[in-house]
Amino acid sequence: DFSAVGYFFGKALFQELGVPIGLIGANWGNTAIEVWMASEWVENDSEMNIDAQLRSAGHTDGSPSLPGSAYNAMIHPLKDIPVAGVIWYQGENNQSSPYIYPKFLKTMVEGWRGIWKSDFPVYICQIAPYQREWNYRTYYSNPAMRFSQAEATRTISKTAIEVNDDITDITNIHPRNKKDVGARLASLALSQTYGKSSFNSLRCPVFNNAVITGNKVTVSFSYAESGLKTTDGKAPTMFEICGSDKVFYSADEKISGNKVELTSPQVPVPVAARMGWSYTKITNLRSNENLPVSVFRTYQW
Repeated sequence: DFSAVGYFFGKALFQELGVPIGLIGANWGNTAIEVWMASEWVENDSEMNIDAQLRSAGHTDGSPSLPGSAYNAMIHPLKDIPVAGVIWYQGENNQSSPYIYPKFLKTMVEGWRGIWKSDFPVYICQIAPYQREWNYRTYYSNPAMRFSQAEATRTISKTAIEVNDDITDITNIHPRNKKDVGARLASLALSQTYGKSSFNSLRCPVFNNAVITGNKVTVSFSYAESGLKTTDGKAPTMFEICGSDKVFYSADEKISGNKVELTSPQVPVPVAARMGWSYTKITNLRSNENLPVSVFRTYQW
């Protein structure tokens, strides 16, 4: 009856640290992030409040849907129990408006830290690629949400992202491989919280920046210091670039250390790049530690 991801996370910590690991499971399927936040945190921000109201309208499956509902029952009562950190695995229910999600996530994390009076770390599971179910309000909402989750860790202190592209099952919104997810989260905690340097390299690479020189876009990745590779030994896949017309074309790719160089004969003057921009297709790019690289885009339109 307990979270399998949480179980494998706790087991990995126990085996490495040699001390008992206590876990509190606070979860409810098919819930949006705002139900895990105090209602006033949402209502005091017009953008978040309007977005939450759109989601709760017509919600009929019996799961909590109003801001504060799960928070009041399942988070706030725990505030006097000291915790070392949080692992957070949620996002599909907010997928229609992924670009607001970092604001929700930052507000929730800072709010939780406030009631606990502790600046504890939060390690975030990126949702997995999954087939498009209906007309979301945002184009490419699944990769956009995955990218937004990774981007949120740039502005929220003591956070890190764990990427699940390679454990995905595009026909199952809950992929069955929980062991690797828990182990990757544990590696983040062992490295960042417990100072185990042997786990420092076990962090999924994320987009760092893109530099355009002539007809070439050079994309660099953080947490890929030992270099990048592909699962099949071929060139990286799922990279695209575009010119000022905003029409994307598949790129020719070349790995150089922790960077990937992109060109395309259809795009002589590139202005933007992206990778993995699909609901169901995933890139073959990995770190040399075999960890998947997070989806990204370089543009804001």
